[in-house]
Formats: sequence, C-alpha cells, structure tokens
Amino acid sequence: LSGLMPFLPPAIFALFTGHGADTYNRRLIVTIAFSIYAICSLGLLLLVFYKSAQVWLIYALILVGSTGRAFSNPAAQAMTPNTVPKEIFANAVTWYSAAWSASRIVGPAIGGILYIFGPAIPFLMIFICFAIAACCVYAISITGMEDRKGGKGPISMETLLAGLKFIFSHKVLLGSISLDLVAVLFGGATALLPIVAKDVLHTDAWGLGLLRASPAVGAIFMSFWLARHPITGGAGKKMLIAVACYGLATVFFGLATNLFVCM
Repeated sequence: LSGLMPFLPPAIFALFTGHGADTYNRRLIVTIAFSIYAICSLGLLLLVFYKSAQVWLIYALILVGSTGRAFSNPAAQAMTPNTVPKEIFANAVTWYSAAWSASRIVGPAIGGILYIFGPAIPFLMIFICFAIAACCVYAISITGMEDRKGGKGPISMETLLAGLKFIFSHKVLLGSISLDLVAVLFGGATALLPIVAKDVLHTDAWGLGLLRASPAVGAIFMSFWLARHPITGGAGKKMLIAVACYGLATVFFGLATNLFVCM
C-alpha cells in the first residue's frame, strides 16, 4: 500500500497536471508542491515522534505528498526552457537528469546514516530541505516567462486532451513515447528487487541497497557521457539500440543468481 499511494495521484491527475503547468504560474505550482512535501514530512515526523499507531495517517500523508509531486514534476520540467538559453537547453536537460539520478543514490545513503541517530531525524531533515527548496524556487527570477494569472481559459476536454492530440499528430513523439512506455511497463524490474534480493539472491538490506542504486549509477555515468558527447544525429536508431540492450539486460537479470551480475 505504501508503494501504491505514490502511484495513484500521477495516474489520476495525469491530464490535469499538464494543463496546470501550461495554464498557471509554474514557479508558484512548484513552490506550493514543495511546501506540501514539507508539511507531509513534518506530519510523518510527528507520527514517529509520538509513536503513533495510526497507519492510515501514514498512507494519507504519502498520498497527499504524492499529489504535490504529480503537479510539481511537469511544472518543474517545463520551467527549464525559461531558465537557460536555447543553445544550451539540451545540455541543461542532461545535467538535470544527472542530478536527479545522483539524488537517487545520495539521498538513500544519507537517509541511512541519519537513521543511526534515530528514526525521526531523516524526516526532520526532509522537512528542512523541502522548506528551503520551496523558498529557493519562489525566489527564482525567470526571464521571458509570463505570469499566468488568468490562464488560457476554462478547463475543457479540448484543453485536457491537447497534449495527447499533439503527441498523436507527431509520429516521432508517438513512437518514442510508446517505445519507452512498453519498455517501462513490461521491463520494469525495480518493483521486484526486494523479492529478488530475498528469495533469489538470498542477500540482506545491504545487497538490496546495491541493487536499488545500480540503475542510478549507470544513469549518472551515461548522463556525464552525453553531456560531453551529445547526440547530434541518428537519434532514432540509437534509441532502438538502447531499448534493445535494456531488454536483453532485463532478461539476463531474470536468469542471474549472483548479486554482482545482477548489479
């Protein structure tokens, strides 16, 4: 259930989050979302501090926080073209991806160290970090970005489905997104890692941590490579090769019985 809660808001509000990022002030959306993160982290901190046995409150806080994330992600990504010059946009997206992948490794590692000092400490630090992040985002000065106060009109099926219509009208986008969707939907082994670690590899939390960190480590190295050697041609062919390698790696992962081979 704790894994299901973060999944529900992005799935339910998928059409509305993109509309919101296109209609309203993106900086304000991200600021509010980060503030929601901070409040939910504070709520989890209080539950731990008072040793509450109300498990449903944990699910509720995760659900609310994930709702904020559902709205913040498209708005934050859409802010990138307004914060960097057009000629370095591709590089900026690569560094953005590298930073996100790095956080997937550094964040859990720091959380594990902080847990040594007590289960309340990680939630306290999360609250502080998101509160600071909300203030930083609010202070961003974005040149050339209009303040979307009036929006682009009322919400309608036409505005909600505008993104889907755009994708279906551009075959390159439709093909690349569909390919990624199939790869993630049928090749996402991340959710199975706890089972693989326990029942196949017979390892403990240390081994599971290595498995969870390995995809992010690979993403970091590839992001640094692409930042230095950006793709200038044959993107479609290279994408197909990359997805094929991803599929083969997933197959070998399913057959492997050694921890370091799985990594």
